[in-house]
Amino acid sequence: MIEKYVEIWIKEYLDSLAKLIPDYNQLDDKIRNNHFELSLKLMALVNEGMIERGKK
Repeated sequence: MIEKYVEIWIKEYLDSLAKLIPDYNQLDDKIRNNHFELSLKLMALVNEGMIERGKK
């Protein structure tokens, strides 16, 4: 139940952010670099989880 509220809050936040900064390239370099690096880490964790589930 709380997950739904968190999902709604995140969506509203991201919608507001997209209105403030409509173009990804307008973000500060540091933010873009962190986003890229953290996205790679997230993809690795997701991939690792898929591999682990496949071993069971």
